[in-house]
Amino acid sequence: MPQYIIQLEKCTVILTSQEINTLLQKDNEIFKTALRRGKYFLRSRPYREREE
Repeated sequence: MPQYIIQLEKCTVILTSQEINTLLQKDNEIFKTALRRGKYFLRSRPYREREE
């Protein structure tokens, strides 16, 4: 199972996909915000690639 390294201000945490999914499901607002960021990131990728 993939693990993700997340660097915070005072520590580094390593979470699996399942752990991240569980945390996001507990707070719907954070989940909605993360989805919006993901959609924006994926939609803007072609534009960023053209600029390079």
